Amino acid sequence: MAEVQLKNVVKRYGDVTAVRDVNLTIRDQEFVVLVGPSGCGKSTTLRMVAGLEEITEGDIMIGGRRVNDVAPKDRDIAMVFQSYALYPHMTVFDNMAFGLKLKRLPKSDIESRVNTAADILGLKEYLHRRPKALSGGQRQRVAMGRALVRQPAVFLFDEPLSNLDAKLRVQMRTEIARLHHQQNSTSIYVTHDQVEAMTLADRIVVMKDGIVQQVGSPMTLYNEPANLFVAQFIGSPSMNTLEGEVIAEGDDLSLKGDGFSYKLPSSLHTTLKKHNHERVVLGARPQGLVLEEDESAAHLPTLKLEVIEPLGAETFLHFRLHDDHRLIVREDHLTMRTPGESFHLRFREDGLHLFDSDTGAVLT
Repeated sequence: MAEVQLKNVVKRYGDVTAVRDVNLTIRDQEFVVLVGPSGCGKSTTLRMVAGLEEITEGDIMIGGRRVNDVAPKDRDIAMVFQSYALYPHMTVFDNMAFGLKLKRLPKSDIESRVNTAADILGLKEYLHRRPKALSGGQRQRVAMGRALVRQPAVFLFDEPLSNLDAKLRVQMRTEIARLHHQQNSTSIYVTHDQVEAMTLADRIVVMKDGIVQQVGSPMTLYNEPANLFVAQFIGSPSMNTLEGEVIAEGDDLSLKGDGFSYKLPSSLHTTLKKHNHERVVLGARPQGLVLEEDESAAHLPTLKLEVIEPLGAETFLHFRLHDDHRLIVREDHLTMRTPGESFHLRFREDGLHLFDSDTGAVLT
């Protein structure tokens, strides 16, 4: 396998800059996920690594070799696409073997590689079927097998699960994770689904508008987001936020905004004293908000419960702060509460995040 390096990589389409000065190292045998909303530049970045898009500026290194001008077929990579791109007139065996036949490998080697990949992916009994006789998940496994038989230095995945239903996506996530650990491969995976990113990645690269926002392990991004965009993009449901003005009142600090006034805990005073009369954003995960029986202990106005989402081991409670702003509370049990009830909400002090209202940068 191999290390992949992107050094000051830029991609422009005329006057539009799709990828801006990306610097990233994917270590040997690491699984890195590029994640972000549509149009953030993640697929373009992957396609530049694959050689399917030319680089405007910068360098891409694979295994220590500069590959800017190297053809895709000579980069020692294999790519799995969103569309399965299988040949409908060929059997599963022939689809998986096609690239090896083009390389004129000996027939015995081709059969050995295809059979090994079919064993790993559970496709042995389907080798003589054609794609139309397979389910969506089976077709995606064939596409993965076609990449696997090439024994590349780097695997590239471009939203491979987007066309599958929810149950199959979960199954295929498990397959991809198992395959990665079994092969000790270097993998770069693109998705817009942050749940896929959290469950698959050794490290996640969050992108927005062609710019890398933060790189880190899933839990680092979840617990220590570098900015408001990362905080709201990573995690499901998204982080709760309150935007308001910091107001000093004697020895106390409060955050005052539309429909609320929240007395800030003393643990935040050191950070926020220098932001008096400035607008900031307070953030908390759904588990960082709790329902409080004692109104005097609450930090927010009485709120009405609008929607309950029971998910078995946990339940999400949706509250409306005002017309266009909602807060979500997670409870680790099946709730006995009912929509229409009113509750007091309190923030847990150990799960609060602070961001600059204008830039979104984390405040420390």
